[in-house]
Amino acid sequence: MVEEVFYHDVITTELQADGTVRFVRVLTPSGLTTECWILSQPVLESPALYALLENVMAVGGNWERIFGGVLFLHLPPQERDPIMRAFNDLFNKENRPSRFH
Repeated sequence: MVEEVFYHDVITTELQADGTVRFVRVLTPSGLTTECWILSQPVLESPALYALLENVMAVGGNWERIFGGVLFLHLPPQERDPIMRAFNDLFNKENRPSRFH
């Protein structure tokens, strides 16, 4: 079974004979909460999304976008609820994203 690993988790690894590194386990979770969505192109190009992502960074969180339209938010627990409200308000005005995490 493979553990989920997220931004700022501290992990343990093993160096393999061929020089690669094998993930062993999460030693210390980051303490951040992670939320994930699949977003449409219009939402991804929205200036309001960029403002929200700047706010995520300003409160000590981080974000990442993968595969074009998958957005992960990594949020300090005390900031999760207000950020999630702002995010949901934004997408109530835009096309609804698919939330899968």
